[in-house]
This record gives sequence, C-alpha cells and structure tokens, in this order.
Amino acid sequence: TIDSLMEAIRAGRFYASTGVTIQGMRREGETWTIESEDADRIRFIGSDGKLLALADAASGVYMFKQAGAIGTEPLMPSEIGLAARYRFTGDEGYVRCELVGRGGRMAWTQPVWVGP
Repeated sequence: TIDSLMEAIRAGRFYASTGVTIQGMRREGETWTIESEDADRIRFIGSDGKLLALADAASGVYMFKQAGAIGTEPLMPSEIGLAARYRFTGDEGYVRCELVGRGGRMAWTQPVWVGP
C-alpha cells in the first residue's frame, strides 16, 4: 500500500540501485548480514568513507579491519549468491554497504547508525 511504502521510506528501510539486487539484509545483535544474487563485491563503508570490510566473489575472500590490522577469512557460504557479514566494533559512527555487480551496476544501502 502507499501507506506502508511511505512508512518504509520514512524509516530508511530501502536501498538505491542501478541494477544490483539485495535479497537479504538483516541486523542481529552486533552483526549485519547482506546477501545478493548478482553482486560481485560487497563493501562495508564507515564514517568519512573508510573501507571497513570487503567481500570479493572472484577471490573468495572476506577482508576486514580488526584492531588496526587487516584480517581475512573465506567468504561465508550462501545459497543465494554472494553474502557478507560485518561485525560492528561500536565506534564506526555508521556503516553502509555498496554492492558492485557486472557492468558497473551497483546498489547502496542506507546507513546503520552505530555507537553512542
């Protein structure tokens, strides 16, 4: 309905896209999970545009910043396509996602506010 659409917009429960789709986006405690069937990369971006983490389908690696160092782990398994899970540290200010697909197609989430 128009009312539910307007409510979602006011609450920031939407994303912008030039073709990449998001099949799942959920926050559970201190973890935010994003799933997409047609993204090749998922980037978690923090305050001032800082790259906090990157999931790359081509390399099969998830890279993230942890205690001032770069950590890596294998991508999490997903039946949908590419999935990435970000663990909040609490001092990011906000975290948003950029999803990059073939041909320069992208999707952008609204920020998730973190911290005091």
